[in-house]
Amino acid sequence: MVVKGIGYGFSRLCRAFDAFQQGGLEGLGAYLNPLSDGFLAERRVLMKTAPELQRTGRKGKAEPQVHTIQPAPQSPNIVPEQGALQQYFTQYRDQKFVVGNHRDIEKAMDARNEGNPRRTARHHVGTHKNNQIFVRSNIHRDAGISILIPKEWHQDFVHTANKMEVENFRQALFVSVRDMRKLPDRLPPGALQQEVREDLNDALLEALRKNRETFPEQMKKKGGPS
Repeated sequence: MVVKGIGYGFSRLCRAFDAFQQGGLEGLGAYLNPLSDGFLAERRVLMKTAPELQRTGRKGKAEPQVHTIQPAPQSPNIVPEQGALQQYFTQYRDQKFVVGNHRDIEKAMDARNEGNPRRTARHHVGTHKNNQIFVRSNIHRDAGISILIPKEWHQDFVHTANKMEVENFRQALFVSVRDMRKLPDRLPPGALQQEVREDLNDALLEALRKNRETFPEQMKKKGGPS
């Protein structure tokens, strides 16, 4: 049926082209005018029967089907969180993230928290719990490498390395970085999200470099502390 229809349409096109060559626009119009009523009638039939043909392969009566796209479910807190994040990254657009020794970035955290103690937080890139396992058990929190992030991001979803059985410092660091790279997805799609993603990638590369400088043996070894 499809091949026959294609051949029929091609034949019409050839005849219309011949009419145009012989009589120009007038010849083409003279050829098309008698066809217009038939074409419209065919179109009405096709519009009426096409949905049924697609479903059953034969003509027949059927109720039209309406398909709606359901939005993906979201956390009830995602909308207010997005608003707070957009405000945060707009205010600190020139320096969205601060990376360094956990102690050294405390002043930057305090400055951003002034008047709003829940504005921002320091997050260990590698997690403090894994530093205790793979560096030394009594390591001070201030010794770790951290990144300053919005308070809304300092939740369980950036600490999955604490719940996984990792074999060494490098693996724990990998999981921590992987968790953080997902954070921009919590922003609405757009220019700001892309900006945050690029700046966060740069900050994480800096955190990896600082971990390599601070814990050179653990970054080399495949096991825990000797």
